[in-house]
Amino acid sequence: MPDVRTGRDTRRIFLKELGASATAIMGAGLSRGFPAGKPDAPGRNSVGAETHGSPSAEASSVRQEIDLSGPWRFQIDPWKEGELLHYFSPDFPSEDWCKVSIPRAFDDCAPGMYKFRGVCWFCRDFEVPVSMRGKRVVLRFEGVNYNTSVWVNGKLAGENGDAFLPFEFAVDEFLRFGQQNRIAVRVDNILRPGQLPTTEYWQGQGGILREVRLVATDQAHLTQVRISATPEMEKGNFALAASVTNGRAQLANLALQVTIRDREGRTLASLKASPVAVDAGKEAELSVAGELPQVKIWSPEQPTLYSARVDLLSDGKLADQQVTQFGFRRIEARDGKLWLNGKPLFLMGFDRHEDSPRTGMAVDLETARQDFLAIKEAGSNFVRFCHYPHHPGELDLCDEIGLLVLSEIPLCAWGVVGTNYDPFSGGGWSASDVPAILDNAKRQLRKMILRDINHPSIIFWSVSNESQEQHPEIHETNNCLLQLARQFDPTRLATHVSDHWSTETNKNYFQFDDAICVNGYPWMSRRSGDKSWLEKSAQWWREELARLHARHPDKPIVITDFGYPSVQGVNGPLGEDTQVLATKTEFEAMTSPYVCGATLWCFAKHPWAPASLDFQKISFDVGPYGYVSRDRKTEMKAFSTVRTMFRQRAKSLEESASNQSVDNSRSIRRREQC
Repeated sequence: MPDVRTGRDTRRIFLKELGASATAIMGAGLSRGFPAGKPDAPGRNSVGAETHGSPSAEASSVRQEIDLSGPWRFQIDPWKEGELLHYFSPDFPSEDWCKVSIPRAFDDCAPGMYKFRGVCWFCRDFEVPVSMRGKRVVLRFEGVNYNTSVWVNGKLAGENGDAFLPFEFAVDEFLRFGQQNRIAVRVDNILRPGQLPTTEYWQGQGGILREVRLVATDQAHLTQVRISATPEMEKGNFALAASVTNGRAQLANLALQVTIRDREGRTLASLKASPVAVDAGKEAELSVAGELPQVKIWSPEQPTLYSARVDLLSDGKLADQQVTQFGFRRIEARDGKLWLNGKPLFLMGFDRHEDSPRTGMAVDLETARQDFLAIKEAGSNFVRFCHYPHHPGELDLCDEIGLLVLSEIPLCAWGVVGTNYDPFSGGGWSASDVPAILDNAKRQLRKMILRDINHPSIIFWSVSNESQEQHPEIHETNNCLLQLARQFDPTRLATHVSDHWSTETNKNYFQFDDAICVNGYPWMSRRSGDKSWLEKSAQWWREELARLHARHPDKPIVITDFGYPSVQGVNGPLGEDTQVLATKTEFEAMTSPYVCGATLWCFAKHPWAPASLDFQKISFDVGPYGYVSRDRKTEMKAFSTVRTMFRQRAKSLEESASNQSVDNSRSIRRREQC
C-alpha cells in the first residue's frame, strides 16, 4: 500500500478535496428518535491557586458555601480598555450591562457573539454573611477559558491561565462581611504562545463555562483527599491520604476520622489517624488504611460506589469535613493485554467533546447524562474525553453509569501548522515555545490528576494528543509527562495518543507508555475511482498494527480514534451508507489479540473552528464526524451498526473467555490426575 498519513492532518487533506459546505453538513434528515436532554439548573498567582478538592466531594454543615452561579452582568470590551476605565471598581456603574446567567460562553451572552474572540467582563454583587468573618474564605471557579483576572471590591485577587481546570483565590481580606460585595472578572479567549491548548481541534469558546462559588472553612482545613481502593479476593484494600493545612495563628493537633459507607448509607468501617502537631501556617499529610470484608468491585457491568466521610479534628473538635465517593477496582497493563479486576478487558466506545447544542462548551450535565446513557446502551464500556479535562460532574456520571474513561490535558496537536490567519488552528513548530509548554503541561497534568484522582471510572491519564512527536523536544516532553503522571498516580495507566505511530521506524515513541494509544484514518489515502479502498483500509490496519505490536510486543494497543464522516440524509462518498460500510470494515480488522480497544471518532457532531476546516474559502460550521447529530435528535444509520458490532464483539469475547476458563480447568484436572 502507499504511504498512509493518519490523524487530523489527513482529515484536513480529505476535507480540502471534498469541498463540502456548511449547508450540507446541517442538511435535513429523518429523525431516528435520539432523546434530547433537558436544561440543567442554573492571594495573587499568575496561573491561579491550585485546588485539590475532590470533584465528587459533598458540601457539609462544617463548610459554608454561597453559590455564585446564576445572574451576573456582562460587557464586551472590544478595545481592551476595561481596566483603564476601572470596570473592576465596586463603584463603576454597570446597570446598563446586559444580564446573563452563569455558567455561560461568550457566544451566548448576546446576539451576534457566536465564535467571538476577544475580551469580555462579568460582574456580580452579593452579600457575605457575618458568620464567615474569621474563616478562610476562597472564591472558587470550576473553569474559565482562557485567561482570567478577578477583582473583589476593586482589589485584584488573582489571575489564571489554565483553561478547563478549577482555580481559587483567598479573598477574606477583601470582603465586607454583612454588606454588599462586588466581583469583577475579566476574561479573554486569546491563546498566548506556549499556552495550552497548543491547537484547537474544536470550536473553542471563551467565558465562565463552569460554576462559581464562595467557600468558607476553618483556618485548619482539608486541602486534598486521595483514595486508593483495590479489590483483593473478597475483601477491599483501602488507603486514604489527606493533605491538611493549619492556617491558625498557633500550633494545632490535627487528626483524621474516616467513615466508609455503602450506597444505602450503612457504615462499613471507621478508621482513625492519630493526632499530628502542625505548626501555624504549615501543612501536613495524614493517612489511614484498612481492609474491608466482602466489598463489591466497581466495573462497567456493576458500577458499585462507596463513600468516605473525612472528618478533620483539631484538638479533638471537628474543624472540616469532606465526603468523597469511590469504587474498588484495579486496572493493569501486562502481557500485552489490559486487565480490569484481574479479567481481560477490551474497550469499545466513543470519543466525546464537551459540547452541548444548548450551551456550547458551558456545562450541561443533563445532556452529558443522556449522551453517556446512549453510549452505554450501544454496547460501549469506554469514553474518551477529548481533548482537555472535562467538567468533574461528567466523571461522576461515568462513575455512576459504569463507563471507563481516558482523560487528557489540552496538549493537542503541538507542532501542527494551521492556516496563516488564525493562531488557534496550530502555530507550527517553534523550539522557543518548549519551556513554556512543558511548564504549563506539567502544572495542568498535576492539577487534573489531583482533581480527579478518586474517580474509579478513569483508567488512563493521557498527556498529549496527535502532537508532532518526530521533533525530539516534543518526544522528550511526552516522556517527561508520562513519568510525571505515573509519579502522581501509580494506580492508573499513563499514555499519550499518537498519530505518528506508523512512521515510528527507528524511534521509540512509547518507551514510557503503559499502553499504546493510536489514531488512524487510512481510507483518506484512497484515489479517485478506487473501488477497493475499503479493503485497503482494513489491510492497512491489520498490517500496521502487526508491525506496531512487533516493535512493542509487551504493550497493549488501543485504537483511540478511527471512524468515517457523514452528512445527514446524504448518500455517496460522504453519505450515511458509506459511513456504515467504512465503520464496520475497519472495526472487523481490529481483532488481533494484542488490540485491546477501538474507539470511534466521535459520538456527536460538534462545531469546529473555521480555521481548522477552512480550505479554499470553504468553511465548515459543524464537522461531519459523528454518529449522532449535534442536536441529539438523529442517529446516523451507522449508530445502529455500531450497536450491533459492539454487542457482537462483547458476546464473542465473553464466549472466548468462558471457553478459556473451561480449558484451564481441564488442564488443571489433568495435571492433578498425573
